[in-house]
Amino acid sequence: MNNYIITFENILNLDETYKEKIRQWRNLPFVRNKMINSHIISRDEHKKFLSSLEQNSKKRYYLVFYKMDPIGVVDYQIYENKSLEFGFYLINENVSQVGFGAVFEYSILNHAFFDLMMNVVVCNTLVENKKVINLHRRFGFKEKEVHEIKVEKKEETKELLQQIITKEEWVKVKPNIEKAIKIIVPVEKIGEFKNF
Repeated sequence: MNNYIITFENILNLDETYKEKIRQWRNLPFVRNKMINSHIISRDEHKKFLSSLEQNSKKRYYLVFYKMDPIGVVDYQIYENKSLEFGFYLINENVSQVGFGAVFEYSILNHAFFDLMMNVVVCNTLVENKKVINLHRRFGFKEKEVHEIKVEKKEETKELLQQIITKEEWVKVKPNIEKAIKIIVPVEKIGEFKNF
């Protein structure tokens, strides 16, 4: 038994009830409106998505628990050049003010650079999502470019801001970030990503 109060569970190892809840949470308006593909995910589409994860060793999705209660989802994809792209969302609007997004970001950066030995971490955020863009900046991410992407199932494009951070940059800012994270949760109480 561990003492962690934040844990990361690979969604492929969860029961069917949680897998369905993840689809429902992803379809909540406050979640999907911040997504590149903001359409409502059907059960069939979700099953195909889960099946594709089983075949893809470079892509992972985790349900994040706080004291055994689910609070969000973190995902990442690894690319050939030792880079990793990540994203996350909270499943309860009320906890967005608590700072769990910062805990997720802290955890994924440590996982990427120290467990997976990545050289660069990338995030692509909708330009109107200023809150998350500013969070990335506080963590040391640098703006690389704004680019447009065609949205699946819609005849529209969205602008994304790409931000990047290297391991060296993360190591420099990590001590200051840990001081802030400790206000939310002690860093030694943050668990590791399981089954990566």
